[in-house]
Amino acid sequence: MRVAICSWLPVATLAAGLLLPVDAAEAQSACPVASGQLMPGQLYLRSPDGRQWIDATGPEVKSVMATSDRVRAIYALAPDRGGVVAIKLRNEAPRTERDSADVQEVHIERPALNESCFAGRRGPMDRRVAAREYDDYHAAGLKASQLLHAFHFRYRSTEQPECHRTDDANIGGRRHYSFTQPAEAGEPTYRAAQITGDAIPPILVPFRDAIVAVTGLKPAQASTGAPGMRYVYLRTMLRRYQPVPQGTANCVAFSFDAAANVTTTYVTVADLDTGQQSTVPQRTWTLRWARPER
Repeated sequence: MRVAICSWLPVATLAAGLLLPVDAAEAQSACPVASGQLMPGQLYLRSPDGRQWIDATGPEVKSVMATSDRVRAIYALAPDRGGVVAIKLRNEAPRTERDSADVQEVHIERPALNESCFAGRRGPMDRRVAAREYDDYHAAGLKASQLLHAFHFRYRSTEQPECHRTDDANIGGRRHYSFTQPAEAGEPTYRAAQITGDAIPPILVPFRDAIVAVTGLKPAQASTGAPGMRYVYLRTMLRRYQPVPQGTANCVAFSFDAAANVTTTYVTVADLDTGQQSTVPQRTWTLRWARPER
């Protein structure tokens, strides 16, 4: 398999080192890069031989999927910052005559947590939730969800030292979690699932339509987005990171893969701790899969 990227910028490759030592009381994982040669705000993919981290905006990324169906990735952060990032993955595939709707669920995942904002330790979460429930909880904010409430958590950050939750509606109105929102980069698509007007109470539909008219955003429906394409997999991950000594790499790690019919994977990263309450910056990388004939 091979992967192509939608934009072509100078590439940077980094030697991969051993896992750094970590204080379990302060962080859940360490950045798998020995030195601090990462550019904050950038995505890197593990090379096929496992010896380098390749800038995801460069031409060398085409070789990443040549020998593997699973990609290891890291998102780089400034060494003096601590907080949480939300990572969204969208796998897109051509629609066929047998496809009646987009994917009907969202995969939610985070590692175990050890935070001073709650007693004890929370185990990892790796679950699936109905797309309608996910959208109602995050985008519309109209319904409660025990599963999604447990997925999110309270924590402290360098920007906000007081305890606050990752699903705080005062920060960007939770819109950064929605798959129906356009991203700042990449190809904006609005489909998350077959979610129509009956996903919210009829009395609130006029208000939703008014917001659509003002903002230009569309409700999440399978009929919108790239013509002839559909989402076959949606995933949201939460990753905690802590400040590290200067000269040390700071990042969060994750992996992704794709079924044989997937042509594009979108990776969107939202930094929840920028000090801005009204908006949450997001960046999207668009990875094009070019698979050899089998």
